[in-house]
Amino acid sequence: MPSLKAAGQEAILKWKTHPIGGEIRPELWGQIFDDKVAHKQAQDFDKSVRETHASWLMDTGMSEKKQSATRIKNASRAVQKMGYEFHVTDATVVRDANQTRATIQLRNTGVAPFYYDWKIVVAALDDNGTPIKQWPTDWKITSLLPDDAVRNWQLSLESSQIPNNAEYLAFRIVNPLATGLPLRFANTADRQQPNGWFRIAKISGAGVAEAE
Repeated sequence: MPSLKAAGQEAILKWKTHPIGGEIRPELWGQIFDDKVAHKQAQDFDKSVRETHASWLMDTGMSEKKQSATRIKNASRAVQKMGYEFHVTDATVVRDANQTRATIQLRNTGVAPFYYDWKIVVAALDDNGTPIKQWPTDWKITSLLPDDAVRNWQLSLESSQIPNNAEYLAFRIVNPLATGLPLRFANTADRQQPNGWFRIAKISGAGVAEAE
């Protein structure tokens, strides 16, 4: 942080457009995740993540030898505080005989944005959670900063386009790597579907289907 501050405001704000990452000092490998860190020069890990807006930090020591259950638990908790954390605050489907409109509100509760412009698609899912028809969107996941206002996404479809056996509308942010892990959200597990699909709401014929 002193180096960033010395470089000026542009450097301090670089995290808004470029991912921040690095390595934990070797003297602190592993032990930085102890309940009480003994090293006298250790800094508070969570505070460091908040101030640097780090998306990743390497700790080679955690994989060099078997670590205690406490260190593994604390490291897992700490990792989850880095980078983005997206929370869908509201999601609804409004449908009548002619139009079906999906509305999603999204907030970033992490410390950094998502830096890559992955495609976002909406799909109709059957009762097994299998996509049976998909639609592209012009939605953007990038540039949603922590503490920004809620981002609103909307997509209108002709109701006749939705298959009769569709049970839900869902969306996902598509990892361009076929074998890559899906981007997931911080909502409860029952909203998350396989392969990164997030269930917006149930389609219940004419009328309004509210988010669950």
